[in-house]
Amino acid sequence: MRKVLVFLLILFFCNLCFAEKGHFQEIQFNSQKKISLEIRDMDILDVLKMFSKMTGLNIIAGENIEGRVTMFLKNVDVWEALNILLKTNDLAYQVEGNIINVMTRMDYERLYGEEFSDKRKTVVIVLSYAKAKKVARILSETKSKIGKVIADDDSNTLVLIDVPSKIRVMSSIIQQIDRPLQTKIFSLNYATAKEVGEKIQELITYRIGKVKIDERTNKVIVEDFPTNIKKIEKVIRGLDEKPQQVLIDAQIIEISPSKKFEMGVDWEWWFSKNARFITSLPIADVPTKLSIGVAAKAREIEKEGEYKGIIDLLKTIGETKILSSPRIVALNKQEAKILIGTREPYTSQTTVTGEGGTVTTSETVNFVDVGIKLFVTPVINKNGFVTMKIKPEVSSVNKIYTTAKGESIPVVATSEAETSVMVKDGVTIIIGGLKKNEKYKTLKKIPVLGELPLIGFPFKSISKETKSSELVILLTPHILSPETPYRESSQINSGRKMVSIQKKKLPPLYDDKFSSSEEYYHFISQKIKNKLQELLYSHKVGGEVLISFTLSCNEER
Repeated sequence: MRKVLVFLLILFFCNLCFAEKGHFQEIQFNSQKKISLEIRDMDILDVLKMFSKMTGLNIIAGENIEGRVTMFLKNVDVWEALNILLKTNDLAYQVEGNIINVMTRMDYERLYGEEFSDKRKTVVIVLSYAKAKKVARILSETKSKIGKVIADDDSNTLVLIDVPSKIRVMSSIIQQIDRPLQTKIFSLNYATAKEVGEKIQELITYRIGKVKIDERTNKVIVEDFPTNIKKIEKVIRGLDEKPQQVLIDAQIIEISPSKKFEMGVDWEWWFSKNARFITSLPIADVPTKLSIGVAAKAREIEKEGEYKGIIDLLKTIGETKILSSPRIVALNKQEAKILIGTREPYTSQTTVTGEGGTVTTSETVNFVDVGIKLFVTPVINKNGFVTMKIKPEVSSVNKIYTTAKGESIPVVATSEAETSVMVKDGVTIIIGGLKKNEKYKTLKKIPVLGELPLIGFPFKSISKETKSSELVILLTPHILSPETPYRESSQINSGRKMVSIQKKKLPPLYDDKFSSSEEYYHFISQKIKNKLQELLYSHKVGGEVLISFTLSCNEER
């Protein structure tokens, strides 16, 4: 036993030699834990042993400790309970690492040359700007295990009870936090308030700043320190940039193959001869496959609407006919849809029985898209390139399902595929391999005789014919930049004559009618094209018309 005590004393004095006199270190335990004690005339050493087991604290009792303890505590903090136990028995302690050395006050004075006293200090700080409760939550993560932070909301005051080193740290934090806050409202033009609010949440001062969003007005409200507000403002302006747009100029061309191509067109071979083949795209449950290529360098479209070179090449396959020329403006990375087909109608009935037993039946007409749907998602890359994510979807009415109520609902069979093609701005993508089959029924009869019942059959005939054709889709992406004017061009019939439109004052741009300048440009160009078509029709003149115009803004707009 003496050897153990001698070893402990040697270890104790070695620690004193390397440690600063009266230096305090934290104990790693949960100070939030509460304990209750009921002790009646118990030896102090047994109490310290029991206390160590209950709390997990490492306690070493000195050799001169003696006495008996009677105390009753309920829901008391661990450290406060230990302080009460030691003070009531005139004992002192010294913390070294995670070990608490308990000794008599006389032994403490003999070892450290001074009287024992609690190392904690108390400082009262009145806050000028920050809320006491908020600051207390922040300081609770900084204080030592034996420290306390008390917040008084009525007087906006903080009471700090801790060791001097922690008091200094917490006082420094309070100086940085207790500054005036600034509230600023940011109006967004392009980005959504919800998305921006989520992205700047990490930039807000922890537990001090706040971010609120108003989706109705698309505004972000930020409350923080002025220095941080400036940083957040730069981020918001960067996020609220005008998104780039892509004008997708499409041409849907129907080709009636000549006898040379009655068995079908090998589009891979055709692309290898006349364009640049990119890829084949098989579609499930469809007997053919799509072939995708781009216009060869010598055939690239230099100006919007000039498809004559490509159309001349397609005429080598058969007679060509432009079915439609849709033009779609899509946001960068936003999907656009082109439908080549029909909307099949079907009806559904709903029966509602009222309180008086009256039955009301309503009929609703619904529509389903059938044919070829082309989903195109443009992605603008660097150096003027555009990646076109192309997803064709082929659908047809497989059969008609008749419900118990006699309603006919079309059952649509759908097949789809997906690919991506990267082209330079203004280069045309050619999609071939789509087939179109149309069934015709022709009635021929001799007038009067063919209309007679029964005996009129020999004087009339009905023939059925299926006409097959190839559909070719041309897609030309044009990157629209806010810095450059929006240009429109259109091909009306064919020919060589060019008509130009001189500078003219245009109607004002109203905010409630047009959401963007691009929509306004499109509106003006459409009016010009309609006027030109009227002039050409009235004068019975055909020709190629190139429309080119710019819009300039006045001081108000």
